[in-house]
Amino acid sequence: MMSTDVVAQDTDGSVGTGKAQAKSLFTDSDFDEAIEIVATSADRDAVNAAGTKLRSGRLSAIRALVPHLTDPRRPPSDYLTRAVSGDVDMGDHSFWLIQDILESHTSKMDAIYSPLQKDSVAKWLADREGMSLAQLRREACIGAFERILAMGKRHPNFDVRPVVVSYAAKLVELDNAVRNERQPASPPGNAR
Repeated sequence: MMSTDVVAQDTDGSVGTGKAQAKSLFTDSDFDEAIEIVATSADRDAVNAAGTKLRSGRLSAIRALVPHLTDPRRPPSDYLTRAVSGDVDMGDHSFWLIQDILESHTSKMDAIYSPLQKDSVAKWLADREGMSLAQLRREACIGAFERILAMGKRHPNFDVRPVVVSYAAKLVELDNAVRNERQPASPPGNAR
């Protein structure tokens, strides 16, 4: 079955839903295969390619990854890991890949503000069933914004202003992406 919601990011890396996006030809079985490569392969190129495929897979990839959040298998490589130490399992990799898809607008350093947690991301997604990827990304950004503001209240000596400004700009971009996806496309011949 061909996935219809698999779309690459704009060529400039933005989260938008503009005309510069190209549809992917990945199927659900392609994502299942990519997950198995991450879980079982020690081939660096294959694991990195599988990670790239999953990150670009949007909602279809997320749906394929969610059941693996509790997958206890230990991948034989650490090519996709973010762990500093300790053992990681396929559930960790699945979470990180979901986080990459939903929070591609943030840096790895900003992950500390993420509202997404491995033990609750499945519920977070279920509570937002039916939302588009742009809407989910916007929800994640709002959650991060709330966490930043709460951190500022808990730690008044910590200057959250630069991060607040950064996330406010990201939220504007995500608001535009949501607004753009709601606008109907112009029929052929009506383009200006």
